[in-house]
Amino acid sequence: MDSNPPPNIYIVGAQCTGKTTLVNNLRAHFYQSHFPHNSNSNSEHDNDNNNNNNKKNNKNSNNDDDNNNNANKNNINPPPHPPSPPPSPPSPPPAIITEVARTVLAIHHFTAQDVRIPARSLALQRLILEAQAAAEERALLGMTRTRTMTAAAEAGTMEVGKTDTEGTNDGGGSDCSSRPGWFISDRSGADPIAYALRYAGGEEARRALAGTAAWAGLRARMRRSLVVVCEAGAATAAAGWLRDDGVRLMPEDVDEWAGFHAAFCRMLEAEAVPYVVLGVGVGGREERVRFVLERWRERAAQV
Repeated sequence: MDSNPPPNIYIVGAQCTGKTTLVNNLRAHFYQSHFPHNSNSNSEHDNDNNNNNNKKNNKNSNNDDDNNNNANKNNINPPPHPPSPPPSPPSPPPAIITEVARTVLAIHHFTAQDVRIPARSLALQRLILEAQAAAEERALLGMTRTRTMTAAAEAGTMEVGKTDTEGTNDGGGSDCSSRPGWFISDRSGADPIAYALRYAGGEEARRALAGTAAWAGLRARMRRSLVVVCEAGAATAAAGWLRDDGVRLMPEDVDEWAGFHAAFCRMLEAEAVPYVVLGVGVGGREERVRFVLERWRERAAQV
């Protein structure tokens, strides 16, 4: 196996564009790819029990014949070898970084409406940027002693703002410390900078965050990763995606929503961060996952 980790994946963009749903679907894909035997283990176990019961009944009804021929059968038909284990996937499953902004809002007593107040907004976006940097460091360092996707996916214990590498080895399995670590992130360090550009003072606010050491490290990592910007616009709004969950900042209209998407893309270009746009026409769950996986493989061949 290649000793280099695969590219990280960042799912970013405007609110209400399906980012968290996409991250969860990608997590399920990599979990199923890494542990394919788990999905059918219960049904296979039931089938084995039924087959064993049938064999036992048949053996009891023909006991005399079995006794007469047992020795010859044992000599002629040796027991089969146990099945080979499934091959290992090409890379370990990723850590998952959940959205850090919601945790920052709660801990520091901000509200979504503070995003529109320039001074409050800039302070909030700085905290989110620093929280994202810390989450990525935990994700990468935590791959040496991790609660992997076995426990996280089966127990549903993922906490908002944390990675699924946190905690101890709780019996769900752990990645070997010599295997490379990588992650999928719900949002990125670019998100707070885009929000600062849009709501906290324009270009001056962008420069204030873009000049930090935290962003320098995050930007370098993003340049080596796959960055997927989920598109916002009239077609997405018509599909009913623009819904208030009581926490996130809601745009006043579709034009503001689409305008933020455009500003986000311009900010990535100004920071020389390559990205791909997941268009509104790519709507189905499997289609969106396939889009990301295809671009991820292409990106892996480039970096």
